[in-house]
Amino acid sequence: SDFVAWDGLDQVIVGVGLVRPKPNEFLDEVKYLLVLATPVEVVLLGVYFSGGDVETGYIELLPTQMSVPSDNVNMTKIVGMENGRIFMCGSDGCLYELQYQTSSAWYSSLFGRKCR
Repeated sequence: SDFVAWDGLDQVIVGVGLVRPKPNEFLDEVKYLLVLATPVEVVLLGVYFSGGDVETGYIELLPTQMSVPSDNVNMTKIVGMENGRIFMCGSDGCLYELQYQTSSAWYSSLFGRKCR
């Protein structure tokens, strides 16, 4: 019966991925990234567990202020690698890598997507 609602998007979500972040890029509490793709943009949210760990804590979503335009390409599949790299299959037949890097400040970042 536990669930989390997030109302930070006003577009239809067409793709979702739950991936591990790159080591040392986010706060230690952020164990996963939730990747939300719409026809307009791709957004990253931090996922952490308050009051415990994955087994005993409560899921919390942390906006990262990281988003990139998707240029009306639906990301039909989102997959994360063990090293934190994120790949997305676009409805245009391209394979995209979602590139992200944070600096020492939480909200300062480099973020983009690149067709591979």
